[in-house]
Amino acid sequence: MTRRSNRRLVVLFLATVLLPCAVLVSIAVRTVQREREFESMRADENRARRLAELRRSLLSTLETARTRAIAEFDSAGGSASQPFDQTAVRLVAAARGDRLILDWERGKSALPSSRSFQAAMADAEAAEFAVTDPVAAARLYQVALEVARAPTDSASARLGLARALLAGGRNRDGVHQYRIISGLSFRSSDEHGVPYAAYAAARLVAVDPEFSGAALDRQIFGSCCVSAEGWYMVRSVLDSLLRKPGGGEKLDKGEIARLRAAADVRARIADQGAKLKADFAGLGEIRIPKGDAGSSWTLYGSPPWFLAAVRGEPADGDIVIGLDAAAIIREFNSAAGDSVPGGARLSLAAGPGPPAGSRRLSPEFPSVAASFYPMTDRSALLSTPFFLGMLLCVVCVSLFGAYAVLYDVRRELRLSELRSHFVASVSHELKTPLTSIRMFAETILLGRASSEAARSEYLANIVHETERLTRLLNNVLDVSKIDRGEKIYRFADTSLPEVVNRCARTMEYPLEQHGLQLAVSADEELPLVSADADALQQAIINLLANAMKYSNGSRAIDLRLRRSNGHAIVEIADRGLGIPPEYLPRLVEKFYRVPSAENSRIPGTGLGLTLVDHIAKAHGGSLEIRSEPGAGTTVSLHLPLA
Repeated sequence: MTRRSNRRLVVLFLATVLLPCAVLVSIAVRTVQREREFESMRADENRARRLAELRRSLLSTLETARTRAIAEFDSAGGSASQPFDQTAVRLVAAARGDRLILDWERGKSALPSSRSFQAAMADAEAAEFAVTDPVAAARLYQVALEVARAPTDSASARLGLARALLAGGRNRDGVHQYRIISGLSFRSSDEHGVPYAAYAAARLVAVDPEFSGAALDRQIFGSCCVSAEGWYMVRSVLDSLLRKPGGGEKLDKGEIARLRAAADVRARIADQGAKLKADFAGLGEIRIPKGDAGSSWTLYGSPPWFLAAVRGEPADGDIVIGLDAAAIIREFNSAAGDSVPGGARLSLAAGPGPPAGSRRLSPEFPSVAASFYPMTDRSALLSTPFFLGMLLCVVCVSLFGAYAVLYDVRRELRLSELRSHFVASVSHELKTPLTSIRMFAETILLGRASSEAARSEYLANIVHETERLTRLLNNVLDVSKIDRGEKIYRFADTSLPEVVNRCARTMEYPLEQHGLQLAVSADEELPLVSADADALQQAIINLLANAMKYSNGSRAIDLRLRRSNGHAIVEIADRGLGIPPEYLPRLVEKFYRVPSAENSRIPGTGLGLTLVDHIAKAHGGSLEIRSEPGAGTTVSLHLPLA
C-alpha cells in the first residue's frame, strides 16, 4: 500500500513538472515557426526589392555603355573606334528597316571607282588570267594604280601588281609590293570584307622568309572593320607563322599565339554579327524596340550579347548596339554589386532557368540570374538562436530541478521505508528478549523452578537476554552518535587475542542455546595494538551474532585471529545462507538488509555491519566480506599493526 502511494506521489510530481515544460516547449516551437514564416516573408520582400535595384543598376550600366559606344561611333564616322579587348562593345551597326548593315560593310570608301581605273583593271586581269602574260599584266596593273582615286582601288591594283610581278619572276619587286599592302589598315578591304593586308600577309608567309607579321599586331588589336572571312584568313596567316621555323625578328611564338587567339575571338564575333544580320528581319520591333528617349535591351546569341537599337539620323537610319553580356556582368559585379543592400552578384544562366540558389533577374532578362550574399541583419540572425538557447536553458534547469527534487523525494521515501522497517525490526528485537525476561522472572517469582539448577538456568537466560537488549540499544545509540559526529573512541594498548577470547566467552551461552559450535583460533604472539577494546569487542560480537542468525542449520562457526601483510585479521566464518554478489557492496549501508524470503523471517535492524565498518575505519583498517549463496559468509576485520 505504501509503495502504491509513493508511486502515485511520483507520478503526480512528474506531471506537475513535465506538463508545464511540454506546454512551454510547444509554445516555443510554435513561436519559432511563426518567426521563421515572418523571416521568410521578409526575405521574399527584401529579395524582390533587391532584384528591382539590381535591374535598375544593370540598366544604368547598359545605358552608360550604350552612350559611350554611340559617342565613339559618331566620332569615328560610323565605326567602332575602341579596341575590342578594352571595351564590352561587340557590334555597332546601322539598321535601315529590316536590313542590318554591319560595320565592315559601312567601312567602304565613299569615292566611286573611275571608268579609267575599271578599264585598266579589266585589261590587267585579262592579261593575267586569260592571256597568262604576267609582264603585260604588271604593266597594266601599274597603270590602274596610277589612275586609282580611292584607297581600296589603290590596294586592289597594288595587290594585282604584286601577284603579276611574282609570276613574272620579279620576286624582290613583288615582295616589296606585298609589304606595302601588308602595312595598310584593315579598313581597306574588298567587297567580302577581307582586308587587302590579309591577302598580302598570306602571300608573304610563303615567299618572304623575313616576314614576321609585326604589322598584324597593330591591326588585330586596333580599330578594324573585318568580316568573318577576313578574320579566318588572318587566323590562317598566324597559323602559318606558328608553323614557320624560326619566326621573324620582331614577334616570337608566344606573341604570335596571342595574336592568333585574338583573331579567333574576332572571327567568332564577326560570325555572330553575320548571324544577327540574317536573323535581324525576324527580330523586328518586338525583340528590339526603338525609342527616342532610351532603349530596351534583349539578349541574343551565344555567347550572349545585350542588344538595343536607338534612333539615329534620318540619313543614317537606326543604330544597333551589341554589348558582350559577360563583360557587362563582370563590370556590374565589380562596380555596382557592393551598392546593393546585402550585396549581390549577377551571372548568366546556361539553361532556361536560373542556377540553384539564384533568382531570375527579370522577365526581360531571362538568362540573367542574381545570387545574393547573406544579409547582415544581426537581430534576425541572433533572435532565433538566442530564443532557442534561452528555452533550452529554462527546460534544462526545470528538468534538472525536477530530477533533483525527484531524487530527494525518492531518497526521503526510501529512508522513510527504511525507518519504518527499522522501527518494526527494533520493536520485534526488543519484544523477544523482554518476553523471555518476563517469562523467566515470573517463573522464578512464582516458585515454579523445580530445582536450583533450573533456577540458575532461568537466571542465566535473563542475564543473556539483558545483554542482548544492551547490545541492541548500544548499536542504536552508537549509530546515532556516528550520524551526529559525536562517537568517541578511547585508544589504548590492547591485546587482540584477549579481546577475541573474551568475545568467545560472551557468546558461548547463546551459541550453546542455539546448538552451535564456535571454533576459536587465535595467534597469541600478536603484539599489542592501539585500539578501543570495547569497540572492537562490540564489533566482533555483532559479527558473531550475525553468523549465529544466518547459520541456517549449520552447526559450525569459526573465529580466527591471524597476521597477514602487517595487519591483524579477525575472521568470522559461517556455513549458512550466503549472500548473492550483487548485494555485497550495499551491506554496510545503514538499515539495509538483503531482500530475500529467508532473510525476511530473520529479525534484524540493518545496523550491525554499519557499526562494524565505522569501527574498522576509525582504527585505520577495513572490513572485507566474502560470500557465496548456500556456502556461507566470511567477514574479515583488518586492523593495522604498528
